[in-house]
Amino acid sequence: MELLLDTHVLLWTVFESKKFPSEVEQAIASPDNVIYVSIVSLWEIGIKQNLGRLSVPASFFESLPARCKILDMLELSAK
Repeated sequence: MELLLDTHVLLWTVFESKKFPSEVEQAIASPDNVIYVSIVSLWEIGIKQNLGRLSVPASFFESLPARCKILDMLELSAK
């Protein structure tokens, strides 16, 4: 299965995964599923952090599941 995580779900995946229903947590954790993250989500996180509305530790990117694939704008429009 392919999963495209929006900004909110991406942040919860890294920081608060226990808030998900068990089915969602299992789908994200399953190595059989491909996880996509939009570059726009990373941009939004950066903007919110610069505005002081979000605090993301420097280890944020290291906390992402290793199999996350970052989609640029062209790839995103093709999905």
